[in-house]
Amino acid sequence: MFYALSFVIGFLLPFQTGLNSRVKNVVTSAFLASLVSFFIGLSLLCVLLLLNGYSINFMAWNYENARFWHFFGGFLGVFGISAAILLFAKLGAILPIVLLVLGQIVSSVIIDIYGLLDMQIKNYNAFNFLGFFLVFIGCSVVICFKDKNFKLSFNPALWLLGILVGVAFSVQACINTNLSNHLFSSLKAAFISFGIAFSVLCFIAIFVLRNFKNLLKITLSKEPFYIYFGGIFGALYVYAITIITPIIGVANASVWSLFGMIVGGIIIDMVGLFGVLQKSINKEQILGFILLFVGVWMLKFTF
Repeated sequence: MFYALSFVIGFLLPFQTGLNSRVKNVVTSAFLASLVSFFIGLSLLCVLLLLNGYSINFMAWNYENARFWHFFGGFLGVFGISAAILLFAKLGAILPIVLLVLGQIVSSVIIDIYGLLDMQIKNYNAFNFLGFFLVFIGCSVVICFKDKNFKLSFNPALWLLGILVGVAFSVQACINTNLSNHLFSSLKAAFISFGIAFSVLCFIAIFVLRNFKNLLKITLSKEPFYIYFGGIFGALYVYAITIITPIIGVANASVWSLFGMIVGGIIIDMVGLFGVLQKSINKEQILGFILLFVGVWMLKFTF
């Protein structure tokens, strides 16, 4: 069940990106689009807290056993978003995703093997490692063959940054999981992470970019209201991943969500959702998808 849940939340992420891209067209800023997304997600988490009988007065929660680094999840989320904006501008839409996948898989395996960040140690065998390798190759093939004009441009600093974005997302999942253990609630942990990220983005928009007024364009836009709901998918992802990670491990949670993300992206391309140019899946992508599926299947086996 938890593998399927990882797949579903990963499947929803490309739809979040598609909706946020529509918001970006309205507010003319990727940062402000992220701000809107986090606000919607934070609002959803407030509602879920109230429905579950929790107080939304986070200052009254018990943080006695929490350590300072348990509150860094929101900062890592903002770093990932900010770095992704830069990478997509410098490297295009394809290479950053491949680098993110590489960073996420490698870092999540290391965290599992050594039990870093207070995570439970997971044992992997040669069969599993082969599965991880096939997952990366499959993801790379599927993503790279989305654009027949894709060209590889090597920039050590930007490549390292792309890998670090993947590492940040793996570490963020672990930090939020730890925070949820200390607060005895995944909802509270997700709320804290989103709240910190939202506060940081507000600071950037007001004092650094100084384009906060562009949000007023939302009131004049004729776009349908649902384009602002991308944050719902983001909130559900952060909430669910804190539940899933300690049960199936960081690496499995990352890989299964990546699997869902790739499938969701392919469907968006094939149907032509969110204004994306409709594309049919080619034979190279089918091969990559098969490798990806086989790799994910191999991760379930322990000897």
